[in-house]
Order: sequence, then structure tokens, then C-alpha cells
Amino acid sequence: MILDIGSGNDSSHIARGDVCIDIMKRPVNMPETFICSDAKYLPFANETFEQALMYNVIEHIDYPSLCLQEIYRVLKPEGTISIVIPNVYHYRKVIKVLFGKNPHDDNKDHISCWAAFELQNLLRENGFVDITVSYQNYSESRRKKLDKIATKVFSKIMGNLHLLAVGVKKI
Repeated sequence: MILDIGSGNDSSHIARGDVCIDIMKRPVNMPETFICSDAKYLPFANETFEQALMYNVIEHIDYPSLCLQEIYRVLKPEGTISIVIPNVYHYRKVIKVLFGKNPHDDNKDHISCWAAFELQNLLRENGFVDITVSYQNYSESRRKKLDKIATKVFSKIMGNLHLLAVGVKKI
């Protein structure tokens, strides 16, 4: 079974799991298997899920380690967690910083942000192993052509909008 944490609060969000949780009581995109719950207190027995997904969620959470500990608890041994977060080194964010602007203007509800090595450390500190981090583009950008050029000119680090981290619960 797959647990989707933060399944969404607007019509553009896609529920990806067998069980979906969010703190919104009535999300716009409410799947049949929706449960209103805080990720810091998951209402599931130990070792229930094979996989947990957190797509553009963890940066909104005030105590991410508490959530990761709960996810670790409900994952089966060798279960995986997949986390997608905004890339703090995306060229548009870097340009904003160079011009003295807040790089997170468009997302004022973001509490935290991490570089790839910091996200790896966060997962490792909470018991996950075999952690991989890659740069991805998960959402359609209005500047798709410019993003492709940036990936070629700068690097995949600055050209991709998101980081994807995958970790495994050790046996």
C-alpha cells in the first residue's frame, strides 16, 4: 500500500496513494481514501505501508523530523519514502537573490528549504538509508523553453525546479 501525505488542497493536486492524508478537512481534490490527519501523528499501525509519498509538502511543515519519524514508523522494513521539494538553487531563485528579493515570494507558506545534501542528511538523521537525490521538473513551467536552456547553460542543479529524494527504511 502507498501512503500519500499532503494529497492536496486545490484541483491541480493529484492523489497518488492507496491512502491519502492532508490537514485540510475538505480538500478540493478529495479521493475516496482520504483521511484528515496531521503527518506528525499518523493514525496507522506500525509497518502498514510499502511506500510513502510527500510531493511538495515537507517544506510547509514546522517540524519535519517528527513527520519523518512517523512515516518511518508506518513503513514496512525496506519500505521507501519519496520526497519532492522545490530546488533552492533553481536559476530563477538565484536571480531573485542577486537582485535582493526573497526567492520564495511566490510561496510565502514555505517554512523550510533544503539543498540536496541537507535533504539527504535530514532523511539519514531519521533512520533512512540508501538515499538518492536527483533533480527533476515535476510541474509544467510557464517558462519551459527557458528552463531547458538553463539546464544546458548552467547545470541540472540550476535548471530543474525540484529535488526528488528517495530513502529506504532499514531492516
